[in-house]
Amino acid sequence: MHAPNTWEERPPRTPSVLVSSFSLEVPVWLTSMFVHMAIILWLGTQWMPQVVKPKKHELQASIEPFEEEKKPVELKKQEFLIRPSELPNIGSVRTAGVEVDVSTALAVTETVELPRLPPQTKMITDIRVPLVQDLVSAPQKGPKIQIKGVAGDGATGTLGALDRITQEILLSLERGPTLVVWFFDQSGSMQIQRQTVRNRFDKIYQELGLSKSLDLKPGEPKPLLSSVVAFGKDITFRTERPTDDLEELKAAVDGIGNDDSGVEMTFTAIGAAAEKYQSFRFHTPRRRVMMVVFTDEVGEDENRLEDCVTVCKRNQMPVYVAGVPAPFGRPNIEIKYVDPDPNYDQSVQWIPVRQGPETFVPEQVMLNFSGKSDREDGIYRLDSGFGPYCLTRLCWETGGIFFAVHGNRERIGDYVTARETPVLQARLNHFFDPLVMKPYRPDYLPVQDYLKSITKNRAKSALVEASRQSILDPMQGPTLVFRKTGEDDASMKRAIDEAQKKAAFVEPRINALYAILKDGEKDREKLTEPRWRAGFDLAYGRVMAVKVRTEAYNAMLARAKGGMKLADPKTNVLTLVAVDEVTVNSQLDKMAKLARELLSRVAQEHRGTPWAMLAEAELKDPIGWQWKESYDPPPAPRPSSTAAPANNNNNNNNRPATFRRETPKPRRTNIKL
Repeated sequence: MHAPNTWEERPPRTPSVLVSSFSLEVPVWLTSMFVHMAIILWLGTQWMPQVVKPKKHELQASIEPFEEEKKPVELKKQEFLIRPSELPNIGSVRTAGVEVDVSTALAVTETVELPRLPPQTKMITDIRVPLVQDLVSAPQKGPKIQIKGVAGDGATGTLGALDRITQEILLSLERGPTLVVWFFDQSGSMQIQRQTVRNRFDKIYQELGLSKSLDLKPGEPKPLLSSVVAFGKDITFRTERPTDDLEELKAAVDGIGNDDSGVEMTFTAIGAAAEKYQSFRFHTPRRRVMMVVFTDEVGEDENRLEDCVTVCKRNQMPVYVAGVPAPFGRPNIEIKYVDPDPNYDQSVQWIPVRQGPETFVPEQVMLNFSGKSDREDGIYRLDSGFGPYCLTRLCWETGGIFFAVHGNRERIGDYVTARETPVLQARLNHFFDPLVMKPYRPDYLPVQDYLKSITKNRAKSALVEASRQSILDPMQGPTLVFRKTGEDDASMKRAIDEAQKKAAFVEPRINALYAILKDGEKDREKLTEPRWRAGFDLAYGRVMAVKVRTEAYNAMLARAKGGMKLADPKTNVLTLVAVDEVTVNSQLDKMAKLARELLSRVAQEHRGTPWAMLAEAELKDPIGWQWKESYDPPPAPRPSSTAAPANNNNNNNNRPATFRRETPKPRRTNIKL
């Protein structure tokens, strides 16, 4: 029989035949479906853009606009792009044309939300991280992005800082209407600076293109408003409301008087202004608000720092401070003062003023060097490279800039004498390259976070505690020359006993510092920040060197008092001479070698910094002692009282009868700057 050729000719299948046939055809159908789906999925992936997870050292950031600015984004070529090579070198201290005021510490949280691109928008592969000037004035929405400011921008004078502030105002105006609040310290030492700023207002407004009235459309907001605030013991809003009238602005500054109380409520003034003008940030028309502060001290209300940071960050108000450089590791520094009133003494006076330290608490062990000249003592008057901690942290947290203003800031690497220090400025003898100092930025953390980071590391806590207990003159001017009077050996022993009392007074304090730092040595290798590594190694090395020098001094005195054998029996003068060799015992010699090793490491690894300068100075200071014998003939007998008077060559030193001594001018006391 032949097989049927048509469907109609096929005999009907029984159920068992149907089941058997279906079970044989299913695997083929499924296989075909899976293969086609796999091909379709593979083709789809070829058109999807790959998402690359950024590496830790790469920085990606985005800024979401405020609700009022949420419009379709047009990507325009070179819009608001400012590159470091194109910026003018205005006002700041720079090296080889490099912009030092661009923050490299732009902090971004680990979770970064990238903006969604509109359909058919090409992917941008060449992304330039914006400068801090681009970001400081930009609106910041939400906690996802945290923009930090600049910690230490060096300026040689007030005009240099004003030039940079003018540039920041211009960048803010490019993004929208702006309110600038000008704060002026009412201290007498700020009188010249206030007048300098006031006289510069015309040039500032001219550079901003606002020196003449603008043709504004009906309802269009004025681009720039200004307000003036004066602060001392009290706070005064010099302008009743923000104004664009340049003459009113200058008159407001002219009316600021001196506050002789010596009190500056800096943070209270900034916080009060932030509260007063916060409506300008969020009410139509919305304005960017910039705080610009001129002061030469830290402020007596540092306890208001956290509140001030909170209100300025909440209202997105960057703070710019034209202040003073903080002295390295110390709170106080001397200010050169010449009385402006000619009726008073016009000689130079050095008035101590608090302008530091650059950290929340001192992180520098203060020890003098033995036998240094006045010029070498200038090694303690070092510029820290940053401003006072509280003011600088306020700028850092809010996205502003701290300008450290000093007339000698460009004298990097030079020794600046007291005579070369400008009047009403700090006596700082050494300044350092801002680019070198940048990695050594202090920890600008909230107080609780700062204290927590210290307690977690023994080396940090040891350095802070040793800095708190350190002393400036550990040797107290040691006696080095001992004479024997006539044939009496007891006279030399008495002099040695007195010298040993000085060493005995100092030794326990040095040993206490050593014990603190010795305990911190356990966590030294856990330190990652250059600042903390340099600080701990320098402190530990210097304290060990002073410990060796003090104990070796005491041991040499004990040796002489115990009957040291003299090379010359005629010796009647013993002099202690500083040498590099430690001969009293092997334990002190071993400690001396370790001290030199630590100090050499600081000098090599941290070149061009205050830590390296101090380490090099300590290495030049000999660490041991040796006795030098000499013979000093007894003095010749004095002539008797009956001897003839000496001939004065008939010189008549009597003043003429008409001579009158000039009455000295009174010297002003209790000066408060």
